[in-house]
Amino acid sequence: MYLSKIAIAANLIRNPYRIHRCLWELFPDMPDSDRPFLYRMESANSESDVRILMQSEIAPKQNSESVRIIASREANLKLNDGQYLRFLLI
Repeated sequence: MYLSKIAIAANLIRNPYRIHRCLWELFPDMPDSDRPFLYRMESANSESDVRILMQSEIAPKQNSESVRIIASREANLKLNDGQYLRFLLI
């Protein structure tokens, strides 16, 4: 699993479908696949871009000017039976 911080141009976030299409651009080798990621809009740090937190099965690839990967890292979670986890859903 990969955790990534993404910036998307603010003019592209008016439509949730457009956000989804922009994020798909980070997975160019999977055009007809099931969606390999989950995401959450985190913040608007400026008028020029919006920050997204994304969890994906594979590493995203930078290939678009409207979507920028700020940071990405592999997360190898070691889960145990009976372990409690917390999630933030907005």
